[in-house]
Amino acid sequence: MKIHKSISNEVIEENLDAYSTATLKFNIDECLDEVSMTLRELSLLTGIRYATLIDLKKGRRVNINMPQMLSIMITLKIDDFGKLFKFHIEDDQEREDFREKAEYIRKYEMPEEVFDKIPENARRLGRENEVKHKK
Repeated sequence: MKIHKSISNEVIEENLDAYSTATLKFNIDECLDEVSMTLRELSLLTGIRYATLIDLKKGRRVNINMPQMLSIMITLKIDDFGKLFKFHIEDDQEREDFREKAEYIRKYEMPEEVFDKIPENARRLGRENEVKHKK
């Protein structure tokens, strides 16, 4: 599932552009197979329109709301969001860069240049009053 830029702001777009081949895959088939259920049955049990579930399955739907996700997870007794969605970066170079940066952050800490973006992003979003000033 690709995120459409038309529903985001410039800060989100900048983050998405950094890894332009990043996607979310809705793993509903695997989840349904485990409980011997069809997508139509899931629709009727969750109250989510069948067409909405088809769009999610095919990666076409991007407006996912929390009540819908909770309804699916409760119905299928899934307690790990990662079982329902998988994050994937298609491009090998982007994927390697992402993994290297993620490993660095987990081993050490978030680089200072990331935090340095906060005041500028707050200005771009019209949220300057949310920035805590360093002393």
